[in-house]
Amino acid sequence: MDYVIGQMSKMQTNSYAAYVVNRIINLLDDLSLKFVTQQLIRKSDHKIALTDLYFPQIEVHVTIVDVDYSNKNTTTGQRIDLGESQQSTHLRQLNSDIYSDEDIINIVGHRILKIHIAQDKAMSIHSLNHIHHQISVVIEKIRYEKALLVNNSIFKPWNIHTEYNPKTYVDLGEISLEDHVVLKSRQDVCNCFGYRGQLDQQVCIKHPWEADTNIWFVRLYQHNHSVSEITADGLLITEKFLDDTHGKQQTLKPKDGMNKRIVFSRIKDNLSHQVMYRFMGMFTFDSETIETGVVWRRVSTTVKTYAVKE
Repeated sequence: MDYVIGQMSKMQTNSYAAYVVNRIINLLDDLSLKFVTQQLIRKSDHKIALTDLYFPQIEVHVTIVDVDYSNKNTTTGQRIDLGESQQSTHLRQLNSDIYSDEDIINIVGHRILKIHIAQDKAMSIHSLNHIHHQISVVIEKIRYEKALLVNNSIFKPWNIHTEYNPKTYVDLGEISLEDHVVLKSRQDVCNCFGYRGQLDQQVCIKHPWEADTNIWFVRLYQHNHSVSEITADGLLITEKFLDDTHGKQQTLKPKDGMNKRIVFSRIKDNLSHQVMYRFMGMFTFDSETIETGVVWRRVSTTVKTYAVKE
């Protein structure tokens, strides 16, 4: 109940969006589907935006459009491919620097559905019946996306009591990017890989079972004298120093053959704003230059989990 109320309360600054989101959630009436309001998304390498409602398990977003910018080239509910133009998707553009430490997700392959409140730029509001019809269409599309997963036996119902528990993923035997895994602490992350004992504050922790692998708690924003950035498709992470002095005197290139990294990005939770850690995949060292820094390439969206090493 607290989670649902918290998510709904974030919408109160926009009465139109609040009405639409509340109606969708109440008519959908499905506690097996997790929902997030005001989700930050990465549109391109340096641009972020906001969607009003997001269902992680089915990778569907809903955005409420106050002014209708649609045209004959717009495809409502299109699958997002970052290789194509984003002009047809109406999203609220945001300053990426302000939100750099928030939970910003990649949206390759996600579906964005739109509900139009107004008919034109003059803000002529649609009738309530018309808005309700749009909401009904969106709800049917959400149910359809869930049914596809259920019919293929790959839908995983939301369980708020187990989603942050490391034991959940140890028992599964893996952590997968498609499960949108977020854990509450560095200790919880390392417990998924059989780590015993207390952690220090290092950015990288040596994997207890895999000799060539580190667990990397990356900040995907500027921190002190360095900055790490991820591409919008989630495939590359670049880390570099911000001044030439550091760049020439130090290297971020991995040492001692530790060329693999299980990556968790440090984020602020969408609701509580507490620091948490989102799984980003398995990355390997790709290249290094003074100009671009060190580049890590994602090689897997799934990693194996382990019980505590005896």
